[in-house]
Amino acid sequence: MATAGLKREGKRSLNVRNASMVGLAQLVAVLPGISRSGSTISAGLILGISREEAFRFSFLLSLPAVAGAFLIETAKAFRSGIMAPGPYPIFGFILSFGAGLLALSLLRRVVLSGRLAWFSLYLLLLSALLLFKGG
Repeated sequence: MATAGLKREGKRSLNVRNASMVGLAQLVAVLPGISRSGSTISAGLILGISREEAFRFSFLLSLPAVAGAFLIETAKAFRSGIMAPGPYPIFGFILSFGAGLLALSLLRRVVLSGRLAWFSLYLLLLSALLLFKGG
């Protein structure tokens, strides 16, 4: 993410090859602690895709993954009986949806402003602090 954030604005378009490379970067995010959006946006920027297009494609790539996880987790909750009756699941969904929109808006601003390298520095410092406190 740090090196991708330092690159100049790309002008390449998203073709099948670049889309496949960004998709492979998403595969890296199955490892614990690796950000799916961070890896896909960074891959797009490294490939020379514009910030706007890299962000947009990363978001579109997330839709099948998020929808699949939602369906699997909802089915698990119903089968195990932990799905609370009443308005609580709906209220939780609305709150998490709003928080997600807010986070996406912030991430979009960071990516489009070219401050992704600074964001990665923040993440590095936060990770070091959490490792130090936890260990």
